Amino acid sequence: MTCLDQNRINKWLPYREQFLNELLRHDGLADVTDLTLCPKHKLPAKYRCQDCLGLQLQCRDCMCNHHQYIPLHRIQVWEDGFWDKSSLFDLGLELQLGHSSDPCPLPSKTSTTLLAFDTSGIHKVCIRWCECSRSHGGAQLYTQLLRVQWYPASVDRPRTVFTFDALNTFHLLTLQGKLSLYDYYNGILKKANNTGLGKEVFRWNEISVVVRQWQHIKMLKRAGRGHSSTGIEATPSGGCAVLCPACPQPGLNLPEGWDKLPLSERYHRLLLAIDGCFKLKLKARGIQDEELGSGWAYFVRDETYRAYLSTCKDDREISPCTSELNAIKQSHKKGTNSGLSVTSVLGVKCARHAFVLPNGVADLQKGERFCNVDYAVLSALKSIGADSLIETDFSFDIACSWFVNFLKRLDDMPDDLRKVAQRLIFRAFIPKAHIEGHGATCRTRYSFNFRPYVGRTHGETIEQEWAHIGPLMTSTREMGPGARHSTLDDHWGWWNWQKFVSLGKRLIKDLKEADRMSSKQRAFASQFTASFPQDVIKKWSSMIANWLIDHRKPDPFAEPEGALSLAKVRLEIAKEEAKEAVREGDQIHDKMGPSAFVRWGLDLEERQYVPNLFSDDALLTNLRRVLQKKLGSSSRSSAQEVSLQERRSIFMRHIRAWYLVHALYMPSSIPTGSPEATFLSPTAESETHAVVPIEDLKLWLPSRLDVSARSSFCLNGTADKEKRLRRAQLEDALIELRRLRRVYGSLLRKFKVQIAGTGRKATTRSQTSLRAFNSKIGLTIARYRDARIALLALDPSGEWQEQFKELRDEDNRGPNRKEDEHSEGRRQPSWIWTVYAANADISTEDEDDQLRAEWAKATARAQRWEEEKALLLEEMCRCLRFFDAKADWWDKHTSSLVDGHTPDILSGLHGYAKRQATMYRRLVASWIQLWRPVLRQLKLKEPWDKRYNFVVEEDQGRHVASKGSTRRSAPSTANMPEAVSNSSEDDTESLAFSDSSAAGTSDDDYLSD
Repeated sequence: MTCLDQNRINKWLPYREQFLNELLRHDGLADVTDLTLCPKHKLPAKYRCQDCLGLQLQCRDCMCNHHQYIPLHRIQVWEDGFWDKSSLFDLGLELQLGHSSDPCPLPSKTSTTLLAFDTSGIHKVCIRWCECSRSHGGAQLYTQLLRVQWYPASVDRPRTVFTFDALNTFHLLTLQGKLSLYDYYNGILKKANNTGLGKEVFRWNEISVVVRQWQHIKMLKRAGRGHSSTGIEATPSGGCAVLCPACPQPGLNLPEGWDKLPLSERYHRLLLAIDGCFKLKLKARGIQDEELGSGWAYFVRDETYRAYLSTCKDDREISPCTSELNAIKQSHKKGTNSGLSVTSVLGVKCARHAFVLPNGVADLQKGERFCNVDYAVLSALKSIGADSLIETDFSFDIACSWFVNFLKRLDDMPDDLRKVAQRLIFRAFIPKAHIEGHGATCRTRYSFNFRPYVGRTHGETIEQEWAHIGPLMTSTREMGPGARHSTLDDHWGWWNWQKFVSLGKRLIKDLKEADRMSSKQRAFASQFTASFPQDVIKKWSSMIANWLIDHRKPDPFAEPEGALSLAKVRLEIAKEEAKEAVREGDQIHDKMGPSAFVRWGLDLEERQYVPNLFSDDALLTNLRRVLQKKLGSSSRSSAQEVSLQERRSIFMRHIRAWYLVHALYMPSSIPTGSPEATFLSPTAESETHAVVPIEDLKLWLPSRLDVSARSSFCLNGTADKEKRLRRAQLEDALIELRRLRRVYGSLLRKFKVQIAGTGRKATTRSQTSLRAFNSKIGLTIARYRDARIALLALDPSGEWQEQFKELRDEDNRGPNRKEDEHSEGRRQPSWIWTVYAANADISTEDEDDQLRAEWAKATARAQRWEEEKALLLEEMCRCLRFFDAKADWWDKHTSSLVDGHTPDILSGLHGYAKRQATMYRRLVASWIQLWRPVLRQLKLKEPWDKRYNFVVEEDQGRHVASKGSTRRSAPSTANMPEAVSNSSEDDTESLAFSDSSAAGTSDDDYLSD
């Protein structure tokens, strides 16, 4: 609660008692001191209506007369000194159906009692049917009910009805707030009777069926199926889905000659995002529940999908990725719970605007098998006619595994889907937030940041929709298969429509940012480029161009982190020693040179910190704690004790052997009386366990000696060799820390999104995984710190300190920002991500590689922002073309439907089509008026066709004429905020196409009818 809200409450508190008194006043007669007789009917005026304004007292006959056309108001009667419940049914109100307000010449001889469910509660209603032929088909009982906006629970002998308002209200509440039908139904019951007195009403089965029918009929209406000459049964796959107006839609919003444009100007590639949601499960309950229109919206057609799956082999492909993410390692295992017929769903959506694609959702039975993914992707491409396009890009968190053999697997696809992909050119990407958990190769090869023609697409839009649909998981997993598909299709239609109505504001907001950032990044890239010779820039540019064509070529974006690895330094020192041995012949040990001696010491030192040598407890990274825990545990078995002691003895022998060589290369360096000297005594082997724990032994490498001792006792350059090895050890630790931080960040995101709310077992597993990675990070940090302490002793004033800084606890963060940090563009990253992995010993070529990687990334950033700017302008134009195509389609169907309909139905068809066409033209005018001031502010040319300006002028003229009228008119929606301008009584809702030449409808049937 804000301070403003609290202030309002504080101001209200002194009036609290008055508010309560006013509420109680309604439980009495108010201004009436005594009941009087109605002057017209001479009956006691003891009734009042709770839903009419003023709560006026009326007699029985007046109440019935006033409610002849509003029969579902709630009535109370004053009896025994209080207001008791009554009804218009009790007062004798009887309704005649079939003729609106006209009397029926041939009503039914007997009346029928209906039970009506409304937002106001449950009502008994007495009606008479029309049995004449004057009402244009009104002889059908269900037709007579539908014409008074009452939806019958059955067709033959309806006795229960649900008002359109009740159905629309639930529809809106469930779409917006994910309210379950069970809660809504019980809410109506409680509103009618919350005391438990009287006879209970049970119509759960009826409302379940009616709501499903209502959702289906509304979807067909919005899709224009009532205006199609081919009828409902001819609805094509995906024909009822809400399409994205900003994405390229062949035949709808692409300009003439778009395919002839050069690639650098052709911003008409399709960008799709793919992902699975493992919360949307379905229990295997054996319910026989067929879909009302399989494959008509977002799910694939079930029959053909299952037939395809029956031919698929369960062959798992080996992933080439080095990622440790479960999305890759367990892509074929996730969601294999018993007792489920569906373990998850896979969705295909537009990667830029988050619209769910028609036929882009498929049920999964066992993880994200590639055969399921392939079918959903190609089904979505077929439904939107993508075979008419040229380029299509995919975003998938396991694209590095899925896409490798995608083209080969096309041979196993059904013919109609395989043909869709024959002309297309595909590219694969990994979403920006997910890619940090992948290997180095994936982080460049599949990055949106480094490859052209995608702008600032991030590919994470699909995660937004899973958060929206997630609350349905508890209710949909209990449904039948058909009802589940219908419910999810309905909610995805709502999601798409909400994205649709906000798209105009979003595009112009993104354009302002793209204009600002493109200028900023281009200036930085130009300044950076100017600091290099032209031949170097030409060389690097050629390298980028070659890599974009063939990723097997050298990667210009790869950081040369392995420029000076421990393995390289070892090899260099070994070669130097070999030359020295040949030249001088003075190697002290006949089988081990000084560098091998130092390497051996570093290896032993490393093993003192690795727990797996002494313990199976992977969460402990300190040998001392492990040994103390193991040796002090009373619950340890004899076998465990023997195994531990055996490994301990082996390690002791390694240390003893190393000290024999130590005496040759560093004679007399071990202080007399030290634990190490005791360890080397003849009696130590039997007494060491009690006297000198091996985890406390010092190896007395050159870095452990003071300066004077080092100069006296270190022979054959052992100190210099340790210095070089320690520096390489620092670099290796820093590289490993970066890698582990990337994986850890990805795990955090995964568990936050997918594990929350799934139970203690899953949470425990996630915490165990995080602790395991934390232990690896802790071990790497300890390795870095020890190496740095040693190098400080060996080279206290070296320039290496500028690169390898002190690693504090607060430096252990990144690469992504935390929620409590500044935004990505303003945060200060940890130094571990900003230093080069090289030192003064590195070659000029390696230094060039580092600068080249930074230059390539800076250039790519500028290019992506410039592409984003151009792409947004083209998306604006595509929206206007889309609206224009929709308006033309509805105009065509305003006058083309004549045959096969009665005049009253034909009038409704024409009116609906006319309203839809007008709405789309108003959208053109509204969005242009929204965008035009910003374009002028940014000094950008209007990118759309000039013919759309006429629509704006026409719309403005209509509103000027409206303002000049002397009669008070409804407020103009053209100047209203977009959030409300398209949500009038029955104005806008969703967008769909039902065949290749027919655009679907768009009205607010989600709200009312």
